[in-house]
Amino acid sequence: MDCSLQEKSYLILGSYNLRVIMHSLLLNEKFLGEDYGYSSIISLMSAPLAINLSLKDRAFTNAYRKRCVIQDVEKEFCSHARFQDKDYVVMDLLDEICDLIEINDGCYITESEFLKELNPEEFKNFRRIPFGSEERRRLFEKYAERFAEFANQKERIPFTVVAFTSFSKVKAFSEKQPIEILLVDNQ
Repeated sequence: MDCSLQEKSYLILGSYNLRVIMHSLLLNEKFLGEDYGYSSIISLMSAPLAINLSLKDRAFTNAYRKRCVIQDVEKEFCSHARFQDKDYVVMDLLDEICDLIEINDGCYITESEFLKELNPEEFKNFRRIPFGSEERRRLFEKYAERFAEFANQKERIPFTVVAFTSFSKVKAFSEKQPIEILLVDNQ
């Protein structure tokens, strides 16, 4: 059995299930460099809060849930994610099924099950953007592009990240240059 991938460093973006799968494959926590779970790409890449809010003193079920919510609310991804010392970036989009909470123009929070269990009064009066809505789809397209731009600015990524949010975009891109790796979903 080839174990060479077990001694690489990983940045994980996605669901708890992805984290569990990667942890079980790696067998050693030290290679699980960073993970950002229970956050929509929209929330990860959106503007910081324009209100003063801290959830650090709130009671969570466990430390992982607390870390995920704080990373999402405090927008830690853009300022803390370290691509340059990672061998791989692994992501899934399972958290895209969560609704969004629009805090202010350009700032979105993922309404994850972790956030919901807090039942935070602070978010009750903000607008919800439901999964499946046309607005949500447009936001995903915009922020997926922003994620691709952000990832491409980081050092030591041996490829270019492009966000395709429709088949017509894939087709137009492939007419101009070859696609080496294409990850698709059934949606």
